[in-house]
Amino acid sequence: TLVADSGETTGLKWAAPAGGNLDIDQIATGSLTGSSVTVSSLSSYDKLIIAAYGISSTTGSWQFRIRINADTANNYYWLGLYQAPSQADKRSIDTANGDFRIYARTTIPANDTNNSSIIVLENCKATGYTTFRASSYFDDQNNVWKETKEGYYLSAAAVSSIEFSLTTGNFSAGSYYVYGG
Repeated sequence: TLVADSGETTGLKWAAPAGGNLDIDQIATGSLTGSSVTVSSLSSYDKLIIAAYGISSTTGSWQFRIRINADTANNYYWLGLYQAPSQADKRSIDTANGDFRIYARTTIPANDTNNSSIIVLENCKATGYTTFRASSYFDDQNNVWKETKEGYYLSAAAVSSIEFSLTTGNFSAGSYYVYGG
């Protein structure tokens, strides 16, 4: 907003924006190895941003998944849109699942590292629900897919940990970065 200020040569100056800024800190970074990776001590953050790159499995036909607070109950709900250049648009709706699944439209071959996701979790400190958004690219060696998902997690407690795992096999490659604010 432009405001009057007699101390300025022009008699005008820009007002400082009102609060509402979100400070983001890098919380964790590492390699995706073994059967799962857990990031803990997250309960002081209301918003989490997760970046995962070069995700790969030792076996084919895998899907990347995320669990909150080690909860395997049917508390995860989402809908997704998928698109590949040579395919018609696809959609999926999943209700009452035991995790958030990324790349759920198709399965990825073993050792393919052309896969990445950006995931945002909001309302992480509250009980009741945590919202989930993901934007991903993945390669099934026939098509490069773009996936967008939104959903929510029915939470009984604040988000304190996130587990990354695969539906089959172990991680053979990949890096993750977790930011909180």
